[in-house]
Amino acid sequence: MRSPSKSSAKSKAGTSLPFNAYVKQVLPALVLVIAATLLAYWPSLWHDFVNWDDPYYVYKNESIRKLNAKSIQHLFSTSTIVMGNWHPITMLSLAIDYAFWGNDPFGYHLSNLILHILASIAAGVLVMQIFARKTLALFTALAFALHPLHIESVAWITERKDVLFTFFYFAAWMAWNARERHKAWYVVSLLLFSLSAMSKAMAVTLPVILVLTEYVRNRPIPWLKLSPFFILAFIFGLTGIYAQRSAAAIEYQAGFGLWDNMQIAGYGLWFYLGKFIWPLHLSAFYPYPAKIDGALPMPFLLGFIASLLLVLSIPVWMYLRKRMLAFCLGFLVITIFPVIQLIPLGEAMAADRYMYLSSWSCFILLLFPFQYIIDRYTHLRYPVLLLLTGVLLFWGYRVRQRLPVWASGKVLWEDVIAQYPDQYFAWNNLGTLYYDKQDYEQAVPVFRKVLEMNPNYKDGHNNLGTIYALREQIDSAIYHFERAVAIDSQYTAAMFNLGYAYGLKGRSDESVPLLQKAARNGHENARLILQNNKIAW
Repeated sequence: MRSPSKSSAKSKAGTSLPFNAYVKQVLPALVLVIAATLLAYWPSLWHDFVNWDDPYYVYKNESIRKLNAKSIQHLFSTSTIVMGNWHPITMLSLAIDYAFWGNDPFGYHLSNLILHILASIAAGVLVMQIFARKTLALFTALAFALHPLHIESVAWITERKDVLFTFFYFAAWMAWNARERHKAWYVVSLLLFSLSAMSKAMAVTLPVILVLTEYVRNRPIPWLKLSPFFILAFIFGLTGIYAQRSAAAIEYQAGFGLWDNMQIAGYGLWFYLGKFIWPLHLSAFYPYPAKIDGALPMPFLLGFIASLLLVLSIPVWMYLRKRMLAFCLGFLVITIFPVIQLIPLGEAMAADRYMYLSSWSCFILLLFPFQYIIDRYTHLRYPVLLLLTGVLLFWGYRVRQRLPVWASGKVLWEDVIAQYPDQYFAWNNLGTLYYDKQDYEQAVPVFRKVLEMNPNYKDGHNNLGTIYALREQIDSAIYHFERAVAIDSQYTAAMFNLGYAYGLKGRSDESVPLLQKAARNGHENARLILQNNKIAW
């Protein structure tokens, strides 16, 4: 695969058309992308919230209830960290939605869908800017809009950060590519990059991608102009790490260490590529693998070796002047690196949403051979276009087929449990759903099942203890709160619950120190109780 030469790219991209002619040329493609995306994702507009981060981001989040100068300043404060993330632009977008829609999920889903459409269009525009291939650009935009791996990012309200940061990421990249037309585009690119990084920390990879862009276009790399991007990336990267650490979100799973996560990361790259090529058996949660005699199964070691060879092949392709191949592989590796589990994030081995941005170069690798056939063998143009249309229709069908899984928390967790019956995390979230609806009769056996699967699951103990406390079974509640705190001495919610339960039993000598510690960790109810009793913390 050869990228266009410098001169040919300029001649094609630089051709100017009258505005009316340009609109007539572009408008059908825009209408097609918008219509296809709406057709695939229209049912998601009537979906509910799900009890997976949505409470903390939206319907239980007090920080988005007001929209004024003070509340916006609060959102941009580095002390405002939500689920281990500092992403003020994402939170601001949710606050704007709340101002219009309150707790009606329709508006939030509508915003996600609009942003996905914009990101899909931008994905095609970037292909046109860099490679000047109209068919490739159109099918990249449609593929980005319709690939089933993107369902999670679009249908899950919490993943507003995915569609938002990717749109700004692509827009900043487009502005960078246009900087030679007018100097203002350079400033716009820096601004859009900042907005992207403040939507999700994954955006810090953009400066390296800009270097790759100049490489694939066979142009000198303007390091001086790129230096502000790298400085901003460094600052936003440190802020993201601080946010993750402050929420204790960066930690190895029990029984796993650096070497294990290196193997998981290597295997994960091929796992994602497999799901990209054959997007079946998707799940909202892919659990860590079980070890055999203290070691991961052999496919993980083989995946690590294969991924290492793939990464090492990139400079080889550069040396052989296979610019497009090196560029696409480099884009995939660089953009997915922050979430490939080398840095352990969360309880899942992988997540569909992590491929939202990274899939862009995969579409080019998949589609460029077809573009080559169309250019070289014109008599095969219509059969090739028919084949590509069939693939897109299949992806669109898979989107409509899987989309109902995200209609509610109950359906979502039942789908995960159907695929992974022993996944206590999913059972716990199903129990939490019953708890939120005050259906304690169904919640209790679910939480007991969670603790049968994993007796050391702190959230399960805290959740079951909370129900016992509400039922005034204080001794049973204390037992589970004590277990939760014993598992994690910094578990603030369980610490407060245990301190409060001790207080109900008249054990003030044990209650006060726990409430004080919870207050110092930021628990507002603990602070209120101590203040009302005139106790310092």
